[in-house]
Amino acid sequence: MRKSLILTFFILTTIFAQDKIWIFFTDKCLPPDKSLVDSIAKMTLSERAIRRREKLNIPFDEHDVPVCKAYIDSIRRLGYNIVNVSRWLNAVSVIPPQRQSISLSSLSFVRKIQPVARFRQRITPIKTMERVSRIRYWGQSMLQAMMVGADIMHQRGYRGRGVLIGMLDSGYKIDVPPFDSLVASGRLVAKYDFVHHDTSVGYDSINGDWDPMGFVHGTMTLSCIAANIPDQIMGIAPEASIALAKTEIVDSVIEPGGVVDYERRIEEDNWVAGIEWLDSIGVDIVTSSLGYTYFTTDGWGYSFSDLDGNTAVTTIAADLAAKKGIAVFNSAGNQRMDFSWGHIVTPADGDSVCAVGAVNGFYQIAAFSSPGPTADGRIKPDLSALGVNAVVWDPFSNSVVFNNGTSFSCPIVAATAALVLQALRDKGFTTHGWELIELMKSTADMADSPNNDYGWGVPKAPVAAGILDAIYILVADSISGQPLTNAVVTVNDDTLFTDGRGRATKYISEEGTYSIKASCDGFLSKTITINHRRGRIHRIAVKLMPFAESDFVICYPNPFRDTLKIIWSWGPSGTRKHAEVKVFSADGEFVRSLETDEGSIVWDGTNSYGRRLKSGVYMLYIKAFGDGSEELKRKIKVVMIR
Repeated sequence: MRKSLILTFFILTTIFAQDKIWIFFTDKCLPPDKSLVDSIAKMTLSERAIRRREKLNIPFDEHDVPVCKAYIDSIRRLGYNIVNVSRWLNAVSVIPPQRQSISLSSLSFVRKIQPVARFRQRITPIKTMERVSRIRYWGQSMLQAMMVGADIMHQRGYRGRGVLIGMLDSGYKIDVPPFDSLVASGRLVAKYDFVHHDTSVGYDSINGDWDPMGFVHGTMTLSCIAANIPDQIMGIAPEASIALAKTEIVDSVIEPGGVVDYERRIEEDNWVAGIEWLDSIGVDIVTSSLGYTYFTTDGWGYSFSDLDGNTAVTTIAADLAAKKGIAVFNSAGNQRMDFSWGHIVTPADGDSVCAVGAVNGFYQIAAFSSPGPTADGRIKPDLSALGVNAVVWDPFSNSVVFNNGTSFSCPIVAATAALVLQALRDKGFTTHGWELIELMKSTADMADSPNNDYGWGVPKAPVAAGILDAIYILVADSISGQPLTNAVVTVNDDTLFTDGRGRATKYISEEGTYSIKASCDGFLSKTITINHRRGRIHRIAVKLMPFAESDFVICYPNPFRDTLKIIWSWGPSGTRKHAEVKVFSADGEFVRSLETDEGSIVWDGTNSYGRRLKSGVYMLYIKAFGDGSEELKRKIKVVMIR
């Protein structure tokens, strides 16, 4: 049996090793009457795809018309094996004959020829980690849900119903417990294998599949969206409808001890064919956890300069899908530490594609998450979500496991978009795919300062959907500007803690006054008050003043208008005991005496009789006492401005 498997592997590897090429055509043989475009397009698109275009006022164009059959037949008669046909690129991918009787460049209907790009990337073996304690309903997937606000959306009844999500990946094992409800409800609306050209997206040796573990990656990404085993694992959009496209070739070898480390081989023409098919059946959202970086085929390949949003064929196809009203999400890539590349991957460079990076549970950027910018200087990624220890379903062990990669943060964000889209539709809004992405970016938690690590930050579904408002709080060192992690933030009676980016989010629904107090060890606390009106997002930066040294006295703000805070500390442990503060005017006249047993005191700018003093310079004499006979004495000049 082992010899048979190896022989089959050798034969198929030889077949797939033949270099494919793209043949791009000059036109689509359309008649002069352009009004026929609509009727021709409607013959090839599903009713759902047609409705999406009509609802969004997207006109039919030549991209919706099939490639000219006469051109395809001519290429086939020359001995070329047609692999994929792309109506969007107006091209075919082919395997050339061993002997070519005529040069393609001599054909009047051929515009351009280029190799089909291929990329081989080592796959890290899946590592199953110990399970964490279960949380009711969400099970182990609670963290990735809470980070995007999916827990709140589910409580409000938004679980993705009525939204069709299309997936592009390496294959999927459907007959596992997390997808029982997906199949039983009929929400798995379509599936197709673009590698072997059949409808079996799992492992099917009868129809020619030779990748016995090729479905692992796709099953894991699908579980981020559609898993439904309460108290164990829940997808972000477990009631969404799903269409599955298998577009990736996976080479795997089975040894006596199991499946060994393997390489995946990705070819871009399958991806293009897959996304065109997803458009034709009417998907609302596409999520792809595949990516393409450097390619080499007989000396030809893409480079970083080609990450301009207009060069790679997968990027062109992704942007065309967005033009048709689809919200397209793609992993940013896991190449941050790959010093031979170190950038995002295609098609994440598309200007209409939402590239998704990965963060850990403390919201810090993952060590592997590919950074931007694009070659033409645009910020990428666009959004981020949990990609370190993401909770997924492993079909190999048939259990819930943790795994890492932007492969998982991407479907989490795409499923979050499905929740938002469902909520918007319930309110009567008709939303274009790119408008949906822009809405999620503008309401994400770093929209005030996007960068090439996090993009616009982690999306918050309740805010994007208009269900709740939010206060986004950044706590930072006032001197260095560095964010302060694990700082305590109190919003009225609720206590929050800043994450690894120094940020905290407070969802709010009631109008009124909110008091926000931020404090952190080694810094002076600060309180800010805001007035909230429905429909507003508050983005607040609270800058805290650090303690300068172990023995210090600080008066702030200086100059001051209404109140002056005086704080002191000294000694190895920062002892703070009884203290006396005497205030004198600039000419030496005694003004006020203050005493406290705390580490700070506030002077309201009045004298001993409670009368408000005039603007001017005042001298403060401060004497603080420690546990024994220690004393701290300081003289500080302050300025009051009325």
